[in-house]
Amino acid sequence: MKFSLIVATLHRTSEVDSLLTSLVNQVYNDFEVIIVDQNSDDRLDTIIKSYSKTLKVTHTHCESKGASHARNHGIELATGEIITFPDDDCEYPHDLLSEIYKEFNNVKISGISVSSHDKNGGKGIARFAKERKIITKLNIYMTCVESGIFIRNKCLGNVRFDEELGIGSPTMLWSDEGPDLLLSLIKKGEKFLFIPELFFYHPNPVKSYDEKSIIRSYRYGCGRGAYLRKRNYPLWFVFYVWLLYVAGVLIALFQLNPNKVKYYYHGLVGRVAGYFFQKKFKNTTL
Repeated sequence: MKFSLIVATLHRTSEVDSLLTSLVNQVYNDFEVIIVDQNSDDRLDTIIKSYSKTLKVTHTHCESKGASHARNHGIELATGEIITFPDDDCEYPHDLLSEIYKEFNNVKISGISVSSHDKNGGKGIARFAKERKIITKLNIYMTCVESGIFIRNKCLGNVRFDEELGIGSPTMLWSDEGPDLLLSLIKKGEKFLFIPELFFYHPNPVKSYDEKSIIRSYRYGCGRGAYLRKRNYPLWFVFYVWLLYVAGVLIALFQLNPNKVKYYYHGLVGRVAGYFFQKKFKNTTL
């Protein structure tokens, strides 16, 4: 069983090096790495060349920006039976691919989703469920992140990431392309299993509530709102998602943390704006 690891990357160098080092150390070695490089320079050439004798790496360039576009580009080049999409700042525990291989052999399933840990013990990128479960529309936020999805190539068919969703897209809808992809496949009758005890490493994206994090909160919020509208979630679920950020604002006020208030406030505004005005965002370039 061969894996195709599609890595969309922009700006990062040392992180890509760390990811490739973690792949060299994998117990299971039947895999290819497809690096979709969206940089306008050759900053990654030396790094990738240094792994030419230890990894099977395809280095391709993609001028159009956006993680979803890059991943779709990589899918067309993939030759593996299992496709996955590690972020360029991820790292894999040495036995991750071997454990995923075992799960695919033991369970008749279209795909697997795993959780993530911060290698330094910080906050994770999502609040994951504690038990194994089949992924559904209502539990997908606790069972799926893009970089933790493993999909059988034959099940993927012609389904691709929505290129108007996801970080770097030409809109401000910078999130939820992973859940959107899985729901398209689930709608076709494919089944996905979430396995919390398997995980990859991903750094905490919000280390402080600075201006960059506040902008990120808004853009990711816009993506979430647009996704909820696109997938026709029930209103009670939409209100629940909004109320989480209302609670965040109130807690931050109690803590007398103005930057944290801004973070949750802009995240809330983004979720509401993305839900009601998604079409306008799709026509707005950054």
